[in-house]
Amino acid sequence: MKQLITCVLTTLMFVQVSYAKPDDWFEKGERLHYLVEMWGWLNVGEAELLFKPQDDRYTILARAWTDSRAFQLRDRLTTKGVHSSNPKEGPFYSTQQIIELNENDYRGHKTITFDRDANMIRYHNIRGKEAPVGFGAPEYTRDMISALYYYRKTLGDKDVKVGDTYEHAVAQNDYIYDMKLK
Repeated sequence: MKQLITCVLTTLMFVQVSYAKPDDWFEKGERLHYLVEMWGWLNVGEAELLFKPQDDRYTILARAWTDSRAFQLRDRLTTKGVHSSNPKEGPFYSTQQIIELNENDYRGHKTITFDRDANMIRYHNIRGKEAPVGFGAPEYTRDMISALYYYRKTLGDKDVKVGDTYEHAVAQNDYIYDMKLK
């Protein structure tokens, strides 16, 4: 279910990218609200993203929930980062992500910290039994939500054509993958 919610939030962000004008969304308190469905007809709850800028820093709160008696969903994700003046780093440069999952009988509390000086990601599942892990990361790795906001901000200034592909290294819990935006 966690992967489903991640997939739904990703899809919804892509929809926003395709219709966003440069800087028309970049406002304090931006709130994006969605109904979350499976297979186009089964309502499984709601999702919301709230953007909170603080000078050269930002916080993005994401949450997904349902009021169903059959399925419990109360997930929260907090992403924090900086808007770097270094053009290679750019806006929405992740520093930390906190994930709190509450899905039926599953509970999770995870932190992902981006150590930029060492090019390392540090992952800790606070409710889990495994020890915290650190692993190397490519330069400019972001969390998924920051990467999507990064593209919303930077692609508005480019001549984007149908079929163009953009890739970015993304940290998701204790692994890194290449996110492709086409």
